[in-house]
Amino acid sequence: MGLSKEINGDFALEKRKSTDNVEYESSAKKIKIENLIGKNKEGFSANSEVLENNQTDGRENGQDHSDSDEVASGGEEREYDAKGESSSESNGVVKDKDIHQEKSSPISPVGRGNHNKPVYLQVEEFILRMQESLCKVLSDFDGKKYSYDRWVREGHGYGITRVLQGGSVIEKSCVNVSVMEGSLKLSTPLHEIRHKSLGNKDYRYRLAGLTIVIHPTNPFAPSTHANYRYFEMFDAENRDAEPIAYWYGGGADLTPSYVIDEDVVFFHAIHKSVCDKYDPRYYHTFKKKCDEYFYLPNRGECRGVGGIFFDDLDNKPAAELFEFIRDLSRAFLSSYMPILHRRMNTPYTAKNKEWQLIRRGRSAEFNLCFDRGTKFGITNSVRAESILSSIPLNCIFFYNYKPKKGSLEALSQEIFRNPRQWV
Repeated sequence: MGLSKEINGDFALEKRKSTDNVEYESSAKKIKIENLIGKNKEGFSANSEVLENNQTDGRENGQDHSDSDEVASGGEEREYDAKGESSSESNGVVKDKDIHQEKSSPISPVGRGNHNKPVYLQVEEFILRMQESLCKVLSDFDGKKYSYDRWVREGHGYGITRVLQGGSVIEKSCVNVSVMEGSLKLSTPLHEIRHKSLGNKDYRYRLAGLTIVIHPTNPFAPSTHANYRYFEMFDAENRDAEPIAYWYGGGADLTPSYVIDEDVVFFHAIHKSVCDKYDPRYYHTFKKKCDEYFYLPNRGECRGVGGIFFDDLDNKPAAELFEFIRDLSRAFLSSYMPILHRRMNTPYTAKNKEWQLIRRGRSAEFNLCFDRGTKFGITNSVRAESILSSIPLNCIFFYNYKPKKGSLEALSQEIFRNPRQWV
C-alpha cells in the first residue's frame, strides 16, 4: 500500500516520455531533469549550473583544466519510459554473476585517463569540484552556507569537511572530501580480495573519496547519503608505474521516515538509468547489495529504502569506470532535489517529528555500530569530527517503541523490514 495518498491525495508522480528530459510533477512547480546527467538541473536552484561550470575548487593555479565536466560521457539523447528505463536498452533479463570477474579490453592504460593524467589525480580533482559545486547548490537552496574545514593528516593526506547545520530546509548536511595515502601490510585483507600474488614487497595505497549526507528538517522529506571513492595499490619503489590493483566503491541511498512510493521510485529510476548505460547487471546487483549493507541485524530492518551500493568494482578499465562514477555523482542531485523541493513544506505534527527523530536514531545506530567506514575511521584515529559529521543533528531512542498498527509509521516500518523492488 502506498503512503502518498495517505499524506496528500494529489501527490502523484508523472514521468513522461521525452528525448530531452524526464518531468517530475510538483504541487508547487514542474522540475525538469534534463537528460538526467551532465546538464543544468532546472527548478531547484537558479545557480545549479555550477555543477558543471564551477572551477573554484581550491586547486592550485596552473593545473590542467582541460578535463571539463561540461560534457558527460555518452550524453546522447535517450527516451525513458514511466519507470525511467531507457527504451533503447534491451529488455532481456541478464542473470547476475560476478561482475568483478569480467575484464574488458583496456581502452587506455589502466592507470591513465583520456587526458594522459593518472586516474587518481583525475578523481581527486573531480571530487574537489563536485564538493564545491554541491555545497553551492545546497547553500543557495537552503539560504545558509556550509562551513569549511581543511585538515591534514601528516604524511598520509588531507581532508576537507564542510557542514551545514540549522538551516531553513536542511537540519544538517555534510559534503566531505578525503584524499589519503599510506602503507599496506602483506596481511591486509585487501590483498586477499584481489587474489594477487604480491610477493615480498612493500606496497602503498591511494584513496580519494567524496561523501554527501543530507538530513532535512521536515519529517516527510527523506534523508539521503551518497559516497564515491577510488582506491589503488602501487609498488612503493615505483610510484609512477601503473597501479597493481584498483577499484571503485560507493553509491547512493534514500532514508525516509515516511515511505512515499513515488519518491522512492523516482530516486531508484534515475540511478537505474545511469547504471543501465554501463552494464544492465549493475542496478539489480548494486540494489541488492545496498539492501544487504544498510541493514540493522539487531532490529531486523533496513536503515531506509536503499538505492545502489557497490565495492571492489574493477570489471572495466579504471578510466572507463571513472566515467561511470562521474555520471552517478552528477545524477545524484537530479534524483534527490526534486523530492526535497516537493516535501520540504509538507505540514506535519509533533507526532510526525517524533517518528523522524526515532528513525534518525536508527541512522545513528547503523553508523556507529555497523558502518565499515565509520568503524575504520574511528579505530584508526582518522579525524573523529569529520567521521561523525554524517550523524543526524538530533535523534531520540525510546525504549521498546512500537508504532500503532495501521499507522503511517507502521506502514513505513513494514517496508524497512521487507525491501521492495521499486523499478
